[in-house]
Amino acid sequence: MSLVNNLKYLFNIQPGDYMTFVLGFGECKTNDEALKYWVMDQLSQEPVGYDDVLRFLIDSLNSQLMMEAF
Repeated sequence: MSLVNNLKYLFNIQPGDYMTFVLGFGECKTNDEALKYWVMDQLSQEPVGYDDVLRFLIDSLNSQLMMEAF
């Protein structure tokens, strides 16, 4: 859960449900839940070294959010 908390802090993700569809988890009821499933999904698809996990997730989330901006 600390990865989710770190991402929420770094991206200033507030309570609510606006991120559920952005992250592709519209069935989730909260941003926390959607982000948790998104993190698990990202880490299950790509082998990432322990020391690189947070950087990988930051880059992936930034890319995901940039796609939604256009």
